[in-house]
Amino acid sequence: MVIDACEAVAPLATASGISLEWPGNAKPLPEPIKVSGDSVLIRLIVLSLLDNAIKYGQEGCTITVELDGSGPFASVRVRDTGPGIPPEHLERVFDRFYRVDRARSRKTGGTGLGLAIARRAAEVIDGQLSLASDEKTGTVATARFRRSGR
Repeated sequence: MVIDACEAVAPLATASGISLEWPGNAKPLPEPIKVSGDSVLIRLIVLSLLDNAIKYGQEGCTITVELDGSGPFASVRVRDTGPGIPPEHLERVFDRFYRVDRARSRKTGGTGLGLAIARRAAEVIDGQLSLASDEKTGTVATARFRRSGR
């Protein structure tokens, strides 16, 4: 599912001058990780994280997708080397209609609902969504899903 989402947005990343690396593309393909939850919601969450990284990244930046299946949760990390999010905006980006940079938002489009919807979708399937960011090194968005059938 994660690989399919990466393949779906790869042309958008390329058109934006952004390098996108994901398992099976730039890295060895990991063993499949089974998680609990609605596959449509999981895909929506991953696509939202990728879309934001591409939309707010800068030409020349790199987005790396990492999978971790250790422990009771599986994690999908979308790490970018873009401009990062100022600390005072970090938690608010999950609020409906919130935009960090309104001028850039007019250029990129969107409604400011993507991360709010993604966080709610994660809650519905007993998952979690979080962000860590540094204005010098970029942003890491992490989606965690409860593992199943180990």
